[in-house]
Amino acid sequence: MSKFHNPFHPSAQRSLKKIVGAALKNKIDVSLCGDMAH
Repeated sequence: MSKFHNPFHPSAQRSLKKIVGAALKNKIDVSLCGDMAH
């Protein structure tokens, strides 16, 4: 499955933006690991 995963795909970026936005609003730390952290 990893060959189908693209952390830079627009839908992945939108999801990440929503997650980070909600975390910031609620003062929750966010961290990334793996390919998305590069």
